[in-house]
Amino acid sequence: MALIAHAAVEYIDEHKEHILEDLSLLVSTYPCSSDLEKHSLNISQTAENVATLARRAGLENVQVLTLTDEEASGAPQHVSGQYVPPCVFGQYIHAGPDQPTVLFYAHLDVMPVGDLTRWLSDPLRTVIRNEPEKGGERMYGRGVADDKAGLVAILRAFEAVKQVSAGHVPINFKILFEGEEEIGSVHLPQYLAKHRDLLRADVLVLADTANLSVGVPSITYSLRGIVDLDVELKVGAQTVHSGMYGGPMLDAVAVLCHLLGTLHDEKGAIAVPGFLDGLRELSEKEVKNLRQIDTTRTEADFKKESGMLPCVNIAGHDHLSPCEKTWFMPAINVIGIDACPVAQSSNRILPVAKARISCRIAADQEPEKIAEKLQDHLRRRVRHGAEISFPMVDVIKPWACQPTGAAFEAAERALERGYGQKAVYVGCGGTIGFVEPFACAYGGIPALLVGVEDPYSNAHGENESLLLPDFWKATYSLVHLMFELEAHHMARKRATTTSR
Repeated sequence: MALIAHAAVEYIDEHKEHILEDLSLLVSTYPCSSDLEKHSLNISQTAENVATLARRAGLENVQVLTLTDEEASGAPQHVSGQYVPPCVFGQYIHAGPDQPTVLFYAHLDVMPVGDLTRWLSDPLRTVIRNEPEKGGERMYGRGVADDKAGLVAILRAFEAVKQVSAGHVPINFKILFEGEEEIGSVHLPQYLAKHRDLLRADVLVLADTANLSVGVPSITYSLRGIVDLDVELKVGAQTVHSGMYGGPMLDAVAVLCHLLGTLHDEKGAIAVPGFLDGLRELSEKEVKNLRQIDTTRTEADFKKESGMLPCVNIAGHDHLSPCEKTWFMPAINVIGIDACPVAQSSNRILPVAKARISCRIAADQEPEKIAEKLQDHLRRRVRHGAEISFPMVDVIKPWACQPTGAAFEAAERALERGYGQKAVYVGCGGTIGFVEPFACAYGGIPALLVGVEDPYSNAHGENESLLLPDFWKATYSLVHLMFELEAHHMARKRATTTSR
C-alpha cells in the first residue's frame, strides 16, 4: 500500500504542468449558475470538458446526467422549460463487493466574477503569483479554488493510483460533479431520485471546503444552512417629482433602509426576536477544540483575512470568537437592493424598492421557522404604512455530524500523510446543499468534507486564488485516503470474522 501510494504521489509531481493546464481550461469557460439564461452554454460546455477529463483519467461509464422538464418539475421554484444544469458521473468499480464504494463530490459551476475593476488580472485566464505572505505561489481565476481545484484533485489522484497500480484501485470509485451547487443544488433531489442506484455509496468524500489556515489540513463537520428572502416595499402607484411631493411622501428606498437597519442592534448582533431559537449546545470536546483554535486564529487574523478596514469593528457579542460566530451562530446579511442606480438618479421619488436578505442558520435550527420569524419581524417593523411583500423565500437545511468512526480516522491519517501535519476539525460558515440530502438518502453514510481553500482564497469575491502548495498536498491526501479507507475496511472485516 505504502509503495503504491508513494508512486502515485511521484506520478502527480511528474504531471504538475498538465494538471495546472486542466485548471486553466476549466476556469476559462465561466459556468456561472447565477444566470442560467445567459450562461447555460458555458455550463454545458464545462460539463463536457469535465467528462472528457474524467475519461482521460481512466474512469468508466462517464455520463453527463440531465433531467427532462417533467423530471425537474418537482424542484422548488422550477419554471417549466428552464435550463437545468447537468451533473457529471463516472465510476471505476473493480475493487470487488468486499471493498467500500466511495463517491467523490465536487461542483463545476462558479459564482459571478463580480466587479471586474477590482480584479488584478482577467478572472477567466489563470495567472500565478508568488506571495510569501499568503503561503507561496497562488493561482488566480474565478472558480480556481471553488471548486475547480477540488474537482481536478479528485480526477488526478484517481488517475495517479490507477496508473501506478496497473488498474488495481483499492476502492470502488465514483464521482459526481454538480452543475448548480452555487445556487443551492436546486434539482439535487430529482437527480437522486432518478439515479439512486447509480450514486449509491458507503462513504461520501466532498472536496469543497476550506482549511483553517495555510498548510493546516481540516475536516469540516458542520455547515450552516440558508434562509434567503426578498422583501419588497411599496409606497405609491407611480414615480413622482421629488420637489412637488417630497416631504409629506417618503420614498420607498428610505423606508426600506430603515427597515433593514432593524435587523441588527448597535453592536451588530441579530435583533430579530426568536432568531437564535434552536441553537444546539456545543459539546465539551467541541468547546475545547474551539478554544485551541481561537489561540491561533485571532480577531486580528480574521480582519486581515477578510479585508475588513482597521477602523471597522467585528460585529456581534464580544464573548464569542470569530470562528464561533461564523461556524455555530446564525447571521443576517443584505446581499442586494433594487432601486435606481446613482448614475441614473434624478429628482424623483421611487414608489417601490426591494432587497434580498440572506441568512445563514446554524446546525439544528429549522429554516422554515427562522424564515417565519424574519418575516414577522419585518412586518412589525415596517414604517409609514408601506405595503410589504415577500416575492421569494428559499431555504437550505444546515448539516452537522459526529466526526467519529473508521472513515474519519482514515481521513485524519490521509491528511496527515499528505500535508505532513495533523488535521483539525472545523465548522464552516458556508452552505453546501448536497451533503444533508445525499447522506440521508443513503442511510446517514459518513461524509468526509475536505478542501483546498484557505483564508486568503477569497472564494466568491474578486481575486479568487488557490494556494498551489496546499493544492498539491490535498491531491496527495486523496491518494492516501483511498488506501486508508481500504485498510480500515479490511481491518473491520477481519475483526468481524475473528469475533465470530
